[in-house]
Amino acid sequence: MLRKASLQATLPVRWSTAGYLVDLAIGALPLPFSAMLDTGSDLVWTQFFSQPTPVYDPSDYGDTTYTKVALRTESFTFTFGASDPVAVTGITFGCSTVNKVGAENSPSFCNSAGNLGMARGPVSLVSELGEERFSYCFASDDTTTPLLFGSSASPSPQAASTPFVNTPSPLYYLSLQGISVGATLLLTPNTTFALQPNGIGGSVIDSGSTFTLLTDPAYAMLKQAFVSQMNLPVATVSGYGPCFSLPLDPGGVAVPSLAFHFDSADMDFPAENYFLVDPSRMASRPMSRCSFHLERSRSNAMATKSD
Repeated sequence: MLRKASLQATLPVRWSTAGYLVDLAIGALPLPFSAMLDTGSDLVWTQFFSQPTPVYDPSDYGDTTYTKVALRTESFTFTFGASDPVAVTGITFGCSTVNKVGAENSPSFCNSAGNLGMARGPVSLVSELGEERFSYCFASDDTTTPLLFGSSASPSPQAASTPFVNTPSPLYYLSLQGISVGATLLLTPNTTFALQPNGIGGSVIDSGSTFTLLTDPAYAMLKQAFVSQMNLPVATVSGYGPCFSLPLDPGGVAVPSLAFHFDSADMDFPAENYFLVDPSRMASRPMSRCSFHLERSRSNAMATKSD
């Protein structure tokens, strides 16, 4: 049994509802549960109430006292494909009796039983394991993809890389420098995506976020760029925008390209990532006026994108 030692291994990641899940087990008598992979939070936690997997009961392992969210330490068991399970002792985690999802209290959290915090705080899984690097690659379907630890997390030579912003925050900030729609570079002010000295603003890469979120004026400018380049009547669809009415023969409709420009790397999005099509209209996927979040792989001091 290991204690906060380097795993040098791979965990399988799978898609479920609105998040990416990792399967692991907790306790001296390993109790399996699924946790959402979240680079935007620090803590590993599981729930005391009804969930898709068995509920962890601390009375099986010692002290039964807890609050609505209580910290304790326990051994965690990781299974790496066909390899033998590896148990790591002394992992700090949270026991949750109430999990608030949106505006409602709910035991459902993307069909998971908890959260796998992978940020840079002292009680994240990365810090608890003493790992210097990890990386992941997400699929857009039900394909299982790897979460890599240790030396196996090194980026490939074909990967485009961008450095993290140097900040005391436990979050992973990227230097987003601009956005292009088609051949048009949006003329956003230099401060639009910048992290301010007071900690406000900036661009965060977060595997737990479902949608890309943009602040104004970037959101308004991106929306207007699509409206001007689509050359189609604008339609109204609740929860989406901008939306466009398709002609009877939509075969000739061209969707403008979308690219985010980072420090030393550009990221081009496939059209299906930002447009939905139904028989009567075309709608952009939801984007909100808020901080920017992007899901991509991470390794040590850089974010990487493989072509």
